[in-house]
Amino acid sequence: MQLRFTYYLKLLGLGCDIRPGNNHPKKKKMRPRLFKTLPILLFLVTFLAFEAVAQTPDSTAVEDQQEATTTTLIFVRHAEKMDDGTDNPSLNGQGKDRADRLAQLLHQQYKIDAIYSTGYNRTLETATPTAEVFGLDVQEYGLDDPKGLIASIVKEYKGRTVLIVGHSNTTPYLVNIASGRDDFKQLDEKTYGKLFVVESRELYKGKVTESNY
Repeated sequence: MQLRFTYYLKLLGLGCDIRPGNNHPKKKKMRPRLFKTLPILLFLVTFLAFEAVAQTPDSTAVEDQQEATTTTLIFVRHAEKMDDGTDNPSLNGQGKDRADRLAQLLHQQYKIDAIYSTGYNRTLETATPTAEVFGLDVQEYGLDDPKGLIASIVKEYKGRTVLIVGHSNTTPYLVNIASGRDDFKQLDEKTYGKLFVVESRELYKGKVTESNY
């Protein structure tokens, strides 16, 4: 931009003669026509100033781009289950109410792009109300490769929001993997309604927000 400004000055006859080997530019004498060219000079200065501002990165655009690449992973344990003596119980009445509250909360605060659940009745039934609200299918996952699971979800849904329903032991474990931390321990069997939100811009690193619903 400085070279362009010098070029404009030369066009106006206000520049300096610079020749190779000449360390002391020869200044041209100012002529009365300076007063005629002054408005043009002011215009050029204003034009170049606006051009410099236009080339400055827009901070809002940078922030929008960063937000667009932030992947949000929402982890919850299944809601309250029936005590029916089986290995695969369904939700009880309290658990069904909690699953509905989860769907309402997520609908108010997020746009869920995908839902993952283990293949048990209690986790699938916890995820179902949210899936119905957002018009999504529930994708079942296993835990043979937990790190690979997180990596595949982040890769598939980068910049979007995913709900992952698990268990008292697996949910904190996956939160630790997704966030790159080791702060979250197995939940007590009587603890329900914990919501872990991991906001991540880099695989296996992220900010964790913990709340109750």
